[in-house]
Amino acid sequence: MIVEPIKDKKKIKLNDSIKTALNTYIKQNKLGHNNYIFRSRKGLNEHITVTQAYRLLKNAAVSIGIENFGTHSLRKTWGYWTYKVSRYRPFRKERYFKRVRKFRKMGNI
Repeated sequence: MIVEPIKDKKKIKLNDSIKTALNTYIKQNKLGHNNYIFRSRKGLNEHITVTQAYRLLKNAAVSIGIENFGTHSLRKTWGYWTYKVSRYRPFRKERYFKRVRKFRKMGNI
């Protein structure tokens, strides 16, 4: 899926179940490549506003029992799981300075 913000395009990875659900929705609603998935009621092919997107997400969260939800919650959750999956090794000052000392001894710095 490609999201087109004002300045540039961004690619979003979707899992298989979301892809299947989106494809089904697109076929059922006979949407083309130029149609928005989340259309506004205000025009033939207008997108929803940021405020309306927030309302939809907030209502969905409340309906499944999530109380303290905001749109930034999605970014924080994405960042957390990306961090967990990447097996990120935290930066350690000792290891960094040990390498710096080694390079200095070799005359590279």
